[in-house]
Amino acid sequence: MNGPMMDGGGCKAEREPEVRNWMARLEKELARAAELHDRMRDRISCVLRDQPPCCGEDTSPEKQLTPLAGEIRECVRKLDNLSSGYESLLVRIEL
Repeated sequence: MNGPMMDGGGCKAEREPEVRNWMARLEKELARAAELHDRMRDRISCVLRDQPPCCGEDTSPEKQLTPLAGEIRECVRKLDNLSSGYESLLVRIEL
């Protein structure tokens, strides 16, 4: 008796547009955060030490993901890059 409309969250066809909407908003916010990070870095560059050499990116092959999982993985990578950028700025500020 648990049909497509009775699963508690609506059917997949109803949820997909909402998921796509939130993915688009996530990507927009990531782009905005990246722009703010770049502006902050440019503004405080005069008080930053030289950046230490960084280690290589994780290039290990990953198994094939569903398209949505792939999009989420890419957003996580972008957010990780932003967080690493902020951490780098924090340790390089000379006061």
